Amino acid sequence: MEVAASVRLFGGKRALRDRVVAESAEVGVAQVAWAPNSLAALALARAGIENGFKQTLPVLLDALPMQVLSAVHPHRLTLAHVGCRTLGDVRALPRGGVGRRFDKQLLQALDQAYGAEPEAHVWVALPER
Repeated sequence: MEVAASVRLFGGKRALRDRVVAESAEVGVAQVAWAPNSLAALALARAGIENGFKQTLPVLLDALPMQVLSAVHPHRLTLAHVGCRTLGDVRALPRGGVGRRFDKQLLQALDQAYGAEPEAHVWVALPER
C-alpha cells in the first residue's frame, strides 16, 4: 500500500510501521515488507525481508531467489536450466532474448519490481449494498 501521504497523520514512519505490523498480525498477515513499490515489497515479503530501504533496491532484489516474482513461475525450470537462481541472474540475461523466449509479463514484472516501469493496479469495485 502507498503510505507517503499518511506518514504525518499517524505520527511518523516508525509509528505507522508499528501499527501496520501489529494490525497485520491480528488479521493473519504473516510478513510485512516496505519498499519503493508494491511488487518489490511483495518480493521482499516472500523472501522474509522487511526493510526495502536499507540498501538500494537493485542490490536487495538481485540477491533474491527468482521465485519471489509470480511472473517467473511459468519459466522457472527453463531459467534454472540456463543457470538462473536469483532475480539478478534473470536480469543479467540479454533483454532481447528474454523478450523472444518468454512472455512479456516476465520482463514487465522485472521492470516494475525494479522501478523501471510504473505499476498499473486494477481498482476493485465493491458491489452496491
